[in-house]
Amino acid sequence: MSILHHNPVITCAEAAMARRISIDEELKTVLLKVSYRKVSVHLKASEKIYSKAIRKLFRSKHIRFLTSDELRDYNLEKVESVSWN
Repeated sequence: MSILHHNPVITCAEAAMARRISIDEELKTVLLKVSYRKVSVHLKASEKIYSKAIRKLFRSKHIRFLTSDELRDYNLEKVESVSWN
């Protein structure tokens, strides 16, 4: 395995292009607040999150993205793409 160095990217599509892979091979993580829990959802970059399924899974009516302040607790910014896969 070799490490591919590239400029910072914002979108999953940019990350996939920089790594010369299909968007279906790129992964994304979305950080959510579901009721009182902080939840990370990992999925293919080409897929969408279905909030109804997440609400059902956690038996919650309340779901939202983490705020900028909550993301700062993890040293993250609102839009940040980090290639780990």
